Amino acid sequence: MRDTAGARLLIGGTLPARLVSPLCSLIRTNTVTRDHDGAAYTPHTREDLCTGLDADGYLVLRRVDAPDGEFLELETWLRKQRIGYSRWNDATEEFSASVSHFRAGWRRPRHFYTDGLEQVYHPETLLRRLRSLLLAGQTSQALRLLNTTSTDRIAPLPPFRIASRR
Repeated sequence: MRDTAGARLLIGGTLPARLVSPLCSLIRTNTVTRDHDGAAYTPHTREDLCTGLDADGYLVLRRVDAPDGEFLELETWLRKQRIGYSRWNDATEEFSASVSHFRAGWRRPRHFYTDGLEQVYHPETLLRRLRSLLLAGQTSQALRLLNTTSTDRIAPLPPFRIASRR
C-alpha cells in the first residue's frame, strides 16, 4: 500500500484552449480541493478553472491524502504538455517533505528536500562532496554541482492563463 501525504500543486504558464477539457477531467479524477478544508474542486469549463486561481495567478490544487505526496497522473500530463508547476508535499514516516519544480522546456522535474515549511535543505552527503571538491581545488566541478542542486537558478513559475481560442 502506498503512503499518503498532504500535497499542494501550483500550476502556471499558458494552457492551450484545446486542453481545458482534458485538464478539467484530470483534476476531477484526482479528488482535489482549492484549500485545506474545502469541498472537492470539480472544474468543467475555462471559467471553472479560473475560480481555482490564487492571488498570484496560479492554479492551486491541494490534496490531504495524495499517494506518495504526489499528483502523479496530473504531473505526468503537465510535463507531457510542457506546462510548468511546483509541488510541495508533507513528510510522512516513509519520506521527507519535498518540493518538485517543472518548467516548460525541461525534460524532467527537479526535486529538493524541505524542512516542511518550504525551506530547502541539502543532504550532508552533498555538502561533504562540495567540500571535498573545493579542498581539491576543483572549483568548476563544485560550482557545476552547486548550480544543479540550487533552487535560486529556477525561473519563477509564470501565472496560469488559458490561451485565447483561435
